[in-house]
Amino acid sequence: MIIFTLILFVLLAFISIVYIKNKTISNMLGILFFALVIGNISLMMMNDHNHFGMKTITEERTVDLVSASPKKGMNMLLYKPVGTKGKENVYIYRTDKNQKKPKYTKVDTNISISNKVVTTTGADKLVQKSKYRVYKSEFMKFVFGISGNDHKFVSRKNVFYVNKNWLVLSTNQAQELQKKMKDKNYQAQLKIEGKSYVQKAVMTAMMQNPQMTEDQKNRIVNDATQQFQMMKMEELIKNLKND
Repeated sequence: MIIFTLILFVLLAFISIVYIKNKTISNMLGILFFALVIGNISLMMMNDHNHFGMKTITEERTVDLVSASPKKGMNMLLYKPVGTKGKENVYIYRTDKNQKKPKYTKVDTNISISNKVVTTTGADKLVQKSKYRVYKSEFMKFVFGISGNDHKFVSRKNVFYVNKNWLVLSTNQAQELQKKMKDKNYQAQLKIEGKSYVQKAVMTAMMQNPQMTEDQKNRIVNDATQQFQMMKMEELIKNLKND
C-alpha cells in the first residue's frame, strides 16, 4: 500500500507544481505533497531498518533425534567446525532411522544461530526455538506487506538433548574412530584384553559366591563385556579429543 501512496503523492506534487496556475495554491499543495512523500519514505525506512509496525515471535519445534552413524549400538552426534576462529559448529544429525542423508544446522553470518548439547536421561531430541518478525496487525501488513518481509527469520537456538551413552564428536574425530575400529591389530588387542577383563570379573564374582549358577555367570560375563567396551570406548574418545 505504501508504495502506491508514495507514487500517488509524487504525481500529485508534480501536478500541483506544473499544472496549477495559482502560485500560492500550487506552492502550498506542492509543499504538502512533498512532505507526504518524505513521510512515506521515512516510514518505509523505519519499517526496513527499525522494524516499525512489526513484532518478534518465537516458534518452538521438537523432533526425535537418532544417531548420525548408521552403525548399530553406536549413538553419535557429529559436528564440523566452521570459520577461522573455530567457535562455530555445524551439527550433523538424523531424525529418522530410515533417513539416508543427514541434516545440518544452519550457518549464517547475518543471523544469530546457536547450538547447544545437553546430557539428559529422557528422550533423545532436538528442540529448535526460532524467532521471526511479523506485522503487529493486519493494518500494518496492509500498509507495508508489499515489501515481503513478513515472517522474516531472525534467530534460532538449537538444543540437542542426548543421553550419556551418545558420542559427540567432530567429523575428523569420527573418521579417526572409524579408522581405529577397523584396525585389525587394535581389534586383536581388544579381544585379548577383553577376555582377560571378563575372566577376572567372573573369578572375583565366584570368590564372593562359589555357588553361582550358570545364569548368574552369564550375567556377569555380559555385564563385564559391556563395561569393558564402554571403558575402552571412553579411553579411545579421550585420546582422540586430546590429539
